Amino acid sequence: METPKSGTIRNTFRKTGFLFQENRLPENLTAMQNIAIFMDKPDEGEIIALAAKVGLTAGDLNKYPTELSGGMAKRVAFLRLLLCGCDLALLDEPFVGLDRDLRDILVAMLVEKSSGRAWRVCW
Repeated sequence: METPKSGTIRNTFRKTGFLFQENRLPENLTAMQNIAIFMDKPDEGEIIALAAKVGLTAGDLNKYPTELSGGMAKRVAFLRLLLCGCDLALLDEPFVGLDRDLRDILVAMLVEKSSGRAWRVCW
């Protein structure tokens, strides 16, 4: 890395969330617990409702990461980011390996969430 010669970087965001290429789900937590882990006030009903939008059932939310397909795990990681309470979301190739229909749904959810001034996303 180079040392900056001038300028400053100011981060005015309260909380930054990340979504990596790898799902990074703790294997000892169920999908529901993985989503709720960073929520200030976990709301099971909210999690179930959003999970349904991305094709996950309540039964899927009771599974551990090793019991989920790659696409299901990706959706769990996505929901964790969406619900973590961050106001800045940084995404690293979040849609790799997902089919077009699911990708369109997730993009629409990001656009909806970031349409207000309180949430920004960069991918």
